[in-house]
Amino acid sequence: MDFLMKFMAIAMLLLLIAVQLAHLSPYGERFRTDQLNGVPIGAYQSVIGKGYATLNLLGEYAANSASLYINGLHVMVIDKFPVRLELNDGDVVEIHAAPHTHAFYVYLSDKSSGLYTDMKEKTVKVSPGMNRILQAHVRD
Repeated sequence: MDFLMKFMAIAMLLLLIAVQLAHLSPYGERFRTDQLNGVPIGAYQSVIGKGYATLNLLGEYAANSASLYINGLHVMVIDKFPVRLELNDGDVVEIHAAPHTHAFYVYLSDKSSGLYTDMKEKTVKVSPGMNRILQAHVRD
């Protein structure tokens, strides 16, 4: 088992060195070129679209009785509305309401240009349990 761990560590180091040398070679330019726009990708640049959306409330809401989830990860407990969300392309927004909570409605009061959602209705009813609100699609 000890031999296997040493072998894997050496193999990963060799792979890391090979990738770094490939980036320095003339062929490395192919790795750093954005196939969509045809320009080199900067060190802190991403091809994933980003935007923001603001959820607002219709109805009565008791503070701290619902949690916000983005892509299944807990983001925050909602203490008050409106809630501003920073979203990436493809993010799914869900709200988990506590079992004792009365139903309320949320709607999109503001969003960045280029951000589109799959919301069929203007408002989404949030009842106790997990409620899917929207999926974000960012287009330039």
